[in-house]
Amino acid sequence: MNWIHSISKTYITEVLNIKKPKILLIGKTSMLNDVWQIKPKDLAILNNMADLDVVTIDNMSEEKLAEKCSGYDYLMLNMDFLPFPDPNKMDKLTEKFYNHPSISNLKGINVDMTDGDFFSPHLAKQKSIILQTTPNAVTRSVAESALCEIMLHAKKRHIDYSDNQACSKTLDLYGKTAGIIGQGNIGTALGKMLSGIGMNVLFNDIKLSKSDNVPIETIFKTSDVISINIPALVKGTNKSNIGFIDSKLLNLCKGTILVNLATDIIVDSSSIISSLNSEKIIGYSVEPGRKITEKLNKFKQVHISPCSFDSDESRNNVKTIWINNMITLLHGRPQNIW
Repeated sequence: MNWIHSISKTYITEVLNIKKPKILLIGKTSMLNDVWQIKPKDLAILNNMADLDVVTIDNMSEEKLAEKCSGYDYLMLNMDFLPFPDPNKMDKLTEKFYNHPSISNLKGINVDMTDGDFFSPHLAKQKSIILQTTPNAVTRSVAESALCEIMLHAKKRHIDYSDNQACSKTLDLYGKTAGIIGQGNIGTALGKMLSGIGMNVLFNDIKLSKSDNVPIETIFKTSDVISINIPALVKGTNKSNIGFIDSKLLNLCKGTILVNLATDIIVDSSSIISSLNSEKIIGYSVEPGRKITEKLNKFKQVHISPCSFDSDESRNNVKTIWINNMITLLHGRPQNIW
């Protein structure tokens, strides 16, 4: 039967002149080769189903990317080589990309990110371009990193090491209250971990029922620990969470540990600095971002967290889901649409 299948495939593609779809897989050299470690065998199925071109580059504007997409049906995108057109926004793909004539054939964009924050999903929808993400790929790694940051501040290990102190007065977490902003995959996983060490866990999430959703003001008033686990862009909307955690919420705190491994600019920069000065926030963790300044770095109670998702397991998860997303799209049954 294999030879019959081979003849049929040749007949369909050559005699009927049906062309394979064209895919551009593009990303930063270090991300594709080192982090995701994409090998030829990983792309074998895609190469069989489509004409696949792999491009690595360290810097490129979104306009140049659009030009590069000319003639392609699908884009597999690692966005690390793209700059931020506006440092106060999340978008790396804007109208300059989506309105470019060179992307007229583009039917789908498949990204190696959990959320659609960088890719202006509303603009993709306007152009009838399917946007796929890799949800739940790094859930465990980020949740464990958030737990690590909470423990770090509670036991002041980073301060003792930097100041060469033998011991500092610390906070026992057992019996204390933890507030989690966002009960998605990461928030849910972290909640289970914090419950496991004896904390009372409260959740705030727009998708929760009224009876289960603790008002965000209550969380900031009552929690000893707060973890932020929401995207910069609310899924299914064009609503931004940038600056959502502001002075009104932070002023409700009374000596709270705040961990933000979501996006740096979800927390208003001037507000967090004021809260650190007033000791309403006694510990703050955030990953490096555009709003991290020397003013924030000077606080001993601030920990600039290293990458929260990087583990062998997470790397493999992202690669597997990213490639499988493209396969499902080619089959006409796309998964993980943002």
